[in-house]
Amino acid sequence: MSVQVALCPVCKRRLAVQSHVIKGTSVVCVDCRSTLRVVSVNPLKFEKVDVATTYTVDSRPESYG
Repeated sequence: MSVQVALCPVCKRRLAVQSHVIKGTSVVCVDCRSTLRVVSVNPLKFEKVDVATTYTVDSRPESYG
């Protein structure tokens, strides 16, 4: 199992996700608790997502550290 690493755009912590992550996946930074969305897979990049749009019936973010 391989992982990819990218920086949180808010606090700059290194976050690792599995290499098969897909664009649009939501994750939560373990340090600053910001909800992030994968916007690019190669290279791996995240963008911050507004909190109000993250907690819906269809979308639940996962934590990675």
